[in-house]
Amino acid sequence: MTLDEVCAAVPGLVKSTLNSYELGARTLPIPMAKKLAPVLRVSAPYLLTLSDDRTEDALLQKYRQADHRGKATIQRVADAESPVKGDRQEVS
Repeated sequence: MTLDEVCAAVPGLVKSTLNSYELGARTLPIPMAKKLAPVLRVSAPYLLTLSDDRTEDALLQKYRQADHRGKATIQRVADAESPVKGDRQEVS
């Protein structure tokens, strides 16, 4: 996506501000990260550099989009594959 396309998808965002975020000249505010994330198809924590793992981010997004049955399945697989035993949690 170009800067112009991103700005067109986020009301009130201008190209110079987005460019400043991209270059690190300005800090990306959390509310803006929440607006940008769906446009860029990543999570807000990823944009805020709280996570730099795109695979982890993609899995988290899939989990969040899953219904209760899907979440329970994901949890069972994670529990079975986890090297940490006894750390199982119920899916809410």
